[in-house]
Amino acid sequence: MDALPPELIHAIVGEIGEVGSLKMCSLVSRIFLESCQKTLFRSLTIADDHVESSTLWSRLQESPHLGRYVESIVCIFPQPNAPNAELHALCGILDHLTNVRQCVLVGDPELEDLYHWRDLPTQFSAAIVNLIQRLQLSQLHVFSIASLPGDILTMFFAAAPTLTFLETSVDPMTTADVVGPSLLTLRNLAIACSPSIANVLTSPRCSPHVARIRKLWVDDASSRLISTMAQNLQHIRIEPDADKANLADFPPQLPCLQSSEIALNFDQRDSPLFITILSSLAEAASSTLEEICVTYAPLYISPLDSSLAPQTMVAVETAIVGCGGVPRIRWRLDVSRDREEFFNEFSVCLAKGMSKLHKYGRLIVERYSSDDEGMFSWVEQFSR
Repeated sequence: MDALPPELIHAIVGEIGEVGSLKMCSLVSRIFLESCQKTLFRSLTIADDHVESSTLWSRLQESPHLGRYVESIVCIFPQPNAPNAELHALCGILDHLTNVRQCVLVGDPELEDLYHWRDLPTQFSAAIVNLIQRLQLSQLHVFSIASLPGDILTMFFAAAPTLTFLETSVDPMTTADVVGPSLLTLRNLAIACSPSIANVLTSPRCSPHVARIRKLWVDDASSRLISTMAQNLQHIRIEPDADKANLADFPPQLPCLQSSEIALNFDQRDSPLFITILSSLAEAASSTLEEICVTYAPLYISPLDSSLAPQTMVAVETAIVGCGGVPRIRWRLDVSRDREEFFNEFSVCLAKGMSKLHKYGRLIVERYSSDDEGMFSWVEQFSR
């Protein structure tokens, strides 16, 4: 068995998905140990569980090499009154990680309100800053953290080429500390429920430095971010919000846009806002657009009506056919296999209602699974 080539060992271990089985496999023979450890430690969740954090910290002290196997972490912030022993273990774990590429920072989900950065224990915030500054991250995702100081926001801007802010805000008293040139390495940005950070990005201090951002995900079709980045955007994903339906500031031209995605609930399929956004995208990127994708949220209960209104299909086809290029439109449904009839009825409806697009192969209807795609599937799409 010792003569097995490394490629075969990695392939065998790669077929083992369950943690308990991986641990058992690592004990079968030493030749499996390294591959099993790399798989077991590839992703870590670091939280304020005293027993788990202490156990992991002890393990890293005994076997420091395990720290370089960790490529992805989810770090849930400890409570402000966390015991010193627990904080010591958490900080020790962070200090031993040397190869992290994807980092997710999450405010304490147990709190009723958002976690404020100023409430972080000093030693833990220092460990986070040290982690971000010394690693070469490819992705940083910041969730549910309020009142980021301007210098911390600047650090986040420069931390990774792909960056997410969800339910995150900046301390209004420190926005003057944000340094615009820190944005020069940022290529892909997702921002939702974070209006104060969007305002910083569109401010005179920062707007000249966001030109290199190529891919954008926003929850507001009227966001000034779209206009600020319009000249270089290659991909945009919009999740329409009926309460933010003013498209007066939508850019008349998106000269580099190649693809766009509109994500919405199925019951919004005939909404005027959907038509307006789709038409605006098609018109603004008439000559460069290759695809518009319409992704519906998972359908756990099939609606009685699986069709689009005739006027919706006419408007969509008119917008797509009117483009200078030859873009296709892709419709994505998350429906279970036992709803075959619903999916087929929807597909037939689109084919009949948009016959020109269907005839020339520019109409695609497909299934997807939100479970298979996972939370950060859009990151993979961004990276293509």
